Amino acid sequence: MQVKANGVELRDWTRVMGRRLTLLAVIPIVAMLVAGVLAVLEPQTYRATATVIVPGQTTSGPVSSAVSQFVADFEGAITSDGVAQVTSVATGEPKSAISGGISTKREGSSGVVEVSYTGTIADRVGPVAVTAARTALAQIAQIKLDVDQAQLDSANEAYDQAQTDLQTAGEATGIVDFTAFQQVAQNRLTDLSDALGTAKETGRGVAEAQNRLDEASASFTDRQATYQAALDRLNEVKDARTFFAGEVLDSQGILKQAQENTRVEASPPRATDRLTFVIRRVVFAGAFGLLLAIALIVLMEFLRPSPLNRIRREAGLPSERGPRHAPGQYVG
Repeated sequence: MQVKANGVELRDWTRVMGRRLTLLAVIPIVAMLVAGVLAVLEPQTYRATATVIVPGQTTSGPVSSAVSQFVADFEGAITSDGVAQVTSVATGEPKSAISGGISTKREGSSGVVEVSYTGTIADRVGPVAVTAARTALAQIAQIKLDVDQAQLDSANEAYDQAQTDLQTAGEATGIVDFTAFQQVAQNRLTDLSDALGTAKETGRGVAEAQNRLDEASASFTDRQATYQAALDRLNEVKDARTFFAGEVLDSQGILKQAQENTRVEASPPRATDRLTFVIRRVVFAGAFGLLLAIALIVLMEFLRPSPLNRIRREAGLPSERGPRHAPGQYVG
């Protein structure tokens, strides 16, 4: 006779659990009672929300990725230990409570972020939300300002060097006014081309006229290319300097906004729903207690001697000698 895992194991374990219904009921009920009592004894909590608008940036077009990155950096900073420490010193709220009670929520894909804090002292939840929001915003703005300022400084150095290079190119090519040089070069090449045409018509001095035209053309081309490259480089770094100067102004505006108390305000503190809080705790504890009871029963069954023989006896089969087996395990 064989006891196979397929078709028998589930019934075997159902029988085992049926004999342990008391344990399956007692552990979850005790867990629910303990959780309910602890939840009721916990102090009332309050919640306040501060709305932060990412300033100085738009939310449409190619800049939207910059907004998303700034919001992501802000949400990461506001839950950091550094922000919690600064907020704790400023408000008197424990650092651990701030780290566990602060949360953020972005409004869609916009630059609006809601910063919420849940605590046990109604007068503190609002200041904690505001202080944490302003501190995180100031940290991100300061980092952005430092990066933008460094890039602007680098662009300024590159601009100074480009001006020096352009002056050197002007001295080497003899070009002072590039537009005037181009006009003079065009007129000179036109005259030489006319002279070449006349030489061809008369049949005299054609080679000499051709050489003069070729030499002048090569000279003007080399001088123009040297000066044009230096001028293009100057215009390139000039545009970069203008761009980073604007970025620095934006970062300074963000930092100023973060440092102004009136720009980030919190909603009045609201008491959290105690009944919902208690029910959630009780349900969670009941589910955990049920899993714990099942695990305990399984462990007890595996620790009991010869569980397979017991199941075989319940099924009306003779017992077997040999090592212990789990309920439903195949035995030939």
